[in-house]
Amino acid sequence: AGHLALANFSLPVPLKRLTQSTAPARLAHFDGLAADVQYSPSRLAANNGRLYRGQEEVAFTFTAALDHGRIVNTLPIALRADVRNFQAADLQGLLGLDYPLTGITNASVQVKGTLLEPLGSGHVRITGATFEGEPYQSIAADLVFANQEAQAENILIAHDGARVTGSGAYNLRTTAPR
Repeated sequence: AGHLALANFSLPVPLKRLTQSTAPARLAHFDGLAADVQYSPSRLAANNGRLYRGQEEVAFTFTAALDHGRIVNTLPIALRADVRNFQAADLQGLLGLDYPLTGITNASVQVKGTLLEPLGSGHVRITGATFEGEPYQSIAADLVFANQEAQAENILIAHDGARVTGSGAYNLRTTAPR
């Protein structure tokens, strides 16, 4: 057990494109990372975590059961994260994604279960958004993690006074959208 603190560092971030092709990893720079960490070959915990760069911040708590020091898709995990003022493109990079989406992201998510069977919920809102170069005032959705899917419900897209609503899902095992 101990306290981890890093300042002025970069991480290689692998990128996965919408087409399922993998792009070369890029470096993401951060001002700091701090967390209270506990580790054993059977458990990893990071409490009171904070990753930040300028006004961008992710506050988090994470626990995972480990198999000889490794995270395994079938062992329990738990994550709570609050994202504040994060550039959508940079947040995607942390998640290993590279979609044509920009804007300022604020989100909250709570997930338990396993990597293959996550259960949880959250909310995401992106303001000043662009998708494939098209500007939007905002994009918001409620998130549900269940049945091997990441689901977006109550999607609300605001654009030039118009509002578009909908829902969708992404199968975590097959990577197929629904």
